[in-house]
Amino acid sequence: MREFYNFTMTYDLPQSGEAGVAMDVPEGAEVLLATLFPNRSAEERREILKQTAIDSGYPLDSADPASGFWQRIDLHEASLAK
Repeated sequence: MREFYNFTMTYDLPQSGEAGVAMDVPEGAEVLLATLFPNRSAEERREILKQTAIDSGYPLDSADPASGFWQRIDLHEASLAK
Protein backbone atom coordinates (compact mmCIF):
# COMPACT_ATOMS: atom_id res chain seq x y z
CA MET A 1 0.00 0.00 0.00
CA ARG A 2 2.88 2.37 0.67
CA GLU A 3 3.97 2.20 -2.96
CA PHE A 4 0.42 2.80 -4.17
CA TYR A 5 -0.07 5.71 -1.76
CA ASN A 6 3.18 7.30 -2.94
CA PHE A 7 2.07 6.88 -6.54
CA THR A 8 -1.23 8.65 -5.84
CA MET A 9 0.59 11.65 -4.41
CA THR A 10 1.78 12.57 -7.93
CA TYR A 11 0.30 9.93 -10.27
CA ASP A 12 3.81 9.72 -11.70
CA LEU A 13 3.38 13.08 -13.40
CA PRO A 14 6.56 15.08 -13.89
CA GLN A 15 7.27 18.14 -11.81
CA SER A 16 6.08 21.17 -13.74
CA GLY A 17 6.93 23.79 -11.15
CA GLU A 18 9.92 24.72 -9.08
CA ALA A 19 11.36 21.83 -7.07
CA GLY A 20 12.91 22.31 -3.65
CA VAL A 21 10.59 25.05 -2.38
CA ALA A 22 10.39 24.92 1.40
CA MET A 23 7.15 23.51 2.78
CA ASP A 24 4.89 26.01 4.52
CA VAL A 25 2.58 23.85 6.63
CA PRO A 26 -0.98 25.22 6.36
CA GLU A 27 -2.49 26.66 9.52
CA GLY A 28 -4.39 23.97 11.40
CA ALA A 29 -2.81 21.05 9.53
CA GLU A 30 -1.15 19.82 12.73
CA VAL A 31 -4.51 18.52 13.94
CA LEU A 32 -4.20 15.75 11.34
CA LEU A 33 -1.59 14.17 13.60
CA ALA A 34 -3.16 14.94 16.98
CA THR A 35 -4.50 11.40 17.48
CA LEU A 36 -1.27 9.73 16.37
CA PHE A 37 0.97 11.99 18.44
CA PRO A 38 -1.10 13.23 21.38
CA ASN A 39 1.99 13.95 23.50
CA ARG A 40 3.63 16.16 20.90
CA SER A 41 3.08 19.89 20.73
CA ALA A 42 1.33 21.51 17.78
CA GLU A 43 4.68 22.89 16.64
CA GLU A 44 6.28 19.41 16.76
CA ARG A 45 3.42 17.98 14.70
CA ARG A 46 3.81 20.82 12.20
CA GLU A 47 7.52 20.00 11.93
CA ILE A 48 6.69 16.34 11.23
CA LEU A 49 4.39 17.41 8.39
CA LYS A 50 7.10 19.68 7.03
CA GLN A 51 9.82 17.04 7.19
CA THR A 52 7.71 14.31 5.55
CA ALA A 53 6.09 16.40 2.80
CA ILE A 54 6.69 15.55 -0.83
CA ASP A 55 8.81 17.84 -2.96
CA SER A 56 7.33 20.94 -4.53
CA GLY A 57 6.53 21.42 -8.19
CA TYR A 58 4.07 18.63 -8.91
CA PRO A 59 0.92 19.56 -10.88
CA LEU A 60 -1.39 19.94 -7.86
CA ASP A 61 1.16 21.95 -5.88
CA SER A 62 0.77 25.69 -5.77
CA ALA A 63 2.42 28.52 -3.90
CA ASP A 64 -1.07 29.56 -2.79
CA PRO A 65 -1.05 28.79 0.96
CA ALA A 66 -4.82 28.33 0.94
CA SER A 67 -4.58 25.24 -1.22
CA GLY A 68 -1.21 24.30 -2.64
CA PHE A 69 0.73 23.23 0.40
CA TRP A 70 -2.07 20.88 1.46
CA GLN A 71 -1.24 18.80 -1.63
CA ARG A 72 2.28 18.17 -0.35
CA ILE A 73 1.26 16.65 2.98
CA ASP A 74 2.22 12.97 3.05
CA LEU A 75 0.15 11.53 5.87
CA HIS A 76 1.55 8.04 5.41
CA GLU A 77 5.13 9.15 5.96
CA ALA A 78 4.07 11.49 8.75
CA SER A 79 2.32 8.65 10.55
CA LEU A 80 5.57 6.67 10.53
CA ALA A 81 7.65 9.50 11.99
CA LYS A 82 9.53 8.83 15.20
